[in-house]
Amino acid sequence: MKRITLTSVLALAMLAVLSAQTISFLPARNSLVGSRPTGLVTGDFNGDGRPDLAVANSGSSSISILLGMGNGLFRPRRDTPLASQPFALATGDFNRDGKLDLAVVNSNANSVMILLGNGDGTFRHPMNIIVSSPTAIAVADFNGDGKLDLVVASGTSNSIVILLGAGNGTFRTVADLAVGFNPVSIVLGDFNADGRTDIAVANGGSPFVSILLNEGLGEFLPAQVIYTGGPLVSIVAADFNNDGILDLAVLISSDQVSPAIIFLGNGDATFQQPISSVAGGSPLVAPIPLVGLTPAGLMLTGDFNNDGIPDLAIALAGNNSVSLLIGVGDGSFQQAVLFPTGRAPSGVATADFNRDGKVDLALANVEGNSASVLINLTPPVPVI
Repeated sequence: MKRITLTSVLALAMLAVLSAQTISFLPARNSLVGSRPTGLVTGDFNGDGRPDLAVANSGSSSISILLGMGNGLFRPRRDTPLASQPFALATGDFNRDGKLDLAVVNSNANSVMILLGNGDGTFRHPMNIIVSSPTAIAVADFNGDGKLDLVVASGTSNSIVILLGAGNGTFRTVADLAVGFNPVSIVLGDFNADGRTDIAVANGGSPFVSILLNEGLGEFLPAQVIYTGGPLVSIVAADFNNDGILDLAVLISSDQVSPAIIFLGNGDATFQQPISSVAGGSPLVAPIPLVGLTPAGLMLTGDFNNDGIPDLAIALAGNNSVSLLIGVGDGSFQQAVLFPTGRAPSGVATADFNRDGKVDLALANVEGNSASVLINLTPPVPVI
């Protein structure tokens, strides 16, 4: 006869709490930005300790800065005009002056723009870096020199470009590395546990992920390929089964539902057989007509119920909503819960906008010329 212990009773009670818990957000608050926003990032751009938003407006060729008030609300936007159509962006302190800067992917020009921050929510005149048909961007220190570097996906050359930072806001191209067809989304992480930042790339419209392992000094091994089973639109990384090893989640495009496929890592840059979850809607009505590209920031991870397990948030343009999938802790997820946003959300980001210790959501709405912020009301998981 199996012995019932206090530990097993507590474990069952915790599972009951987790299964019964519901995720909750305030209705979306929409702030006007420029025309046809396709991507956004969060950061403290004016140094007041409150998270702000930077939004790439492909229709009006501008960046909108929304300064946060610390209570979930934002001041009216400040627009920085650009000479081309911004599509996606990333942030970091590229010149090491303690002020956040922006790196902007341009959809109609073969360039990435670097906008150095003034520390008050405004930016200096942009500097251009030539990259052929850039589609996605990410920031890390790839060579361990303490200076931020960039990796940019190049659509026409089917490659990623490594740009090493000089620490003063300038960059130099050191590598152009082949990946699969049409790279659209990049995620960074240490996939083989050697202490170096590696790169994973979702190749848009194809079922293949490319893994490039960092050898140090900005050098990478040739791409390893993972077959995912469907056309990809986005990729993220997190430890979904709490074993201390990074895993991957990829989003597959579909007209009706959006499968999120989980690949649990083995710690040596190889992955186990996939686990599938359903986001509950379509991430895209069609490729964004103005720019002809699929936004890379459709999916991200965050701990939305404060249980220490990564969850998924997926922007569903076809449903005017964001889908939340709460992680169970073994690589699987609870049934998706959808929350209304503005029209056709095309990018998603997270921050604690009202400083209550919970992870909130922000989305760029390509058809609504707005940014939606959803404040998290989910109570934390009780400690038993």
